[in-house]
Amino acid sequence: MNNVVNTSRQEGKKEGIELGQLREQSLIFRLLTRRIGVVPDHLINRIQALTIEQLEILAEDLLDFGTLDDLTNWLE
Repeated sequence: MNNVVNTSRQEGKKEGIELGQLREQSLIFRLLTRRIGVVPDHLINRIQALTIEQLEILAEDLLDFGTLDDLTNWLE
């Protein structure tokens, strides 16, 4: 029974992290669109591959972006 409870907790934690990551991505895409315009698909894919920690850093750094090149340079 303990194994089932532990597995359920681990799955719940993983789902929570994934949901948080999706929400962070959604916010970043909205902010980027307002800040620099449409984000090309190849950059969207790169952003979706970032960890939650990297997304948090990007969320702060994008406030200084003025062009698409700023995002591209950040991702490199």
